[in-house]
Amino acid sequence: MKSSEIHSLIDELHRQAQATGFCGIGFADAISGQDPVFRDWLTRSHHAGMHYLERHAPLREQPDLLLTGVKTILIAALPYSAGSVGAAGYAAYAQGTDYHEVLRQKLTRLADLIRHRLPETRTRIAVDSAPISERGAALRAGIGWRGRQGQVIRADSGARLLLGEILMTAHLPPSAPVDNLCGTCDLCLTACPTGALHADGTVDARRCLSYWTIEHHGPIPEEIRDKMGSSLFGCDRCIAVCPWNSKSTAPAPPEWGSAPLPSPAACLELDQAGFLTIFQHSAVRRTGLKGLQRNALIVLGNRGAPESFSDISRFADSTLDPDLRELADWARHKIRPAG
Repeated sequence: MKSSEIHSLIDELHRQAQATGFCGIGFADAISGQDPVFRDWLTRSHHAGMHYLERHAPLREQPDLLLTGVKTILIAALPYSAGSVGAAGYAAYAQGTDYHEVLRQKLTRLADLIRHRLPETRTRIAVDSAPISERGAALRAGIGWRGRQGQVIRADSGARLLLGEILMTAHLPPSAPVDNLCGTCDLCLTACPTGALHADGTVDARRCLSYWTIEHHGPIPEEIRDKMGSSLFGCDRCIAVCPWNSKSTAPAPPEWGSAPLPSPAACLELDQAGFLTIFQHSAVRRTGLKGLQRNALIVLGNRGAPESFSDISRFADSTLDPDLRELADWARHKIRPAG
């Protein structure tokens, strides 16, 4: 393919991406080799109980194992809104349609365009569905820079970004990286209630509320419970305080439309069928009913509202899960200490 045709395709991809709702796309070479920062992060056990990250590390370092003959990774960034006050407790990105579904639909249009213009090219879309060194590729592709909270920040969109990728066997010229514009700002570091963030942009998941409320499937230690506050699903305090958010000019796609989400007390009344109905197209589905009810009990205990005591008691009398019964006792004690 001629150079002029390649650049014509890149221009068309940028136009299509913008029309689709992405605030930016970029291209990175699909390089193999160890990521020393990621390997060091694993060595320090900062991945907590996410053992799949360790198992899949070789795949992250050899993208050819994900798509044979891969040469280029297209990275796309999608902005999302600050969320609704009425959905307090749910991370902003989880208050609308499941971002996996939204990103995949939009990336499919770009992948179709690539294969239409380059018929011999094979593609693979990834939205948290393949072990890709996502942020590393995004930085190389000029999507933005790594903030001290570990997320990619973009000058025209702030820190509220979700990333998706298209692996392709065609070679497209890599985009240029951008400078890190965080300067001396450390608002995200001080906003973290558990001290999970490190100045080098890495996160210790063993202290991160997003890990505990979403990825962890067992009991939550008391020292973490007390730090959770009202966090029902995820935590985005470090993202919310980023000053680059106020400079964002990128509108959030309409798919993020805020859906009504149950309060902590309402979560205790859900059964499995109700949970799946409400969260059928929501990222909250990942935590499962038991995980959400565990989090709800902690939130109610932290709030300490006397009117929650009866809600917790009804749940404790009806649940057959010993872990949740024990947690309900803890929450009731927080509201009405013994003696």
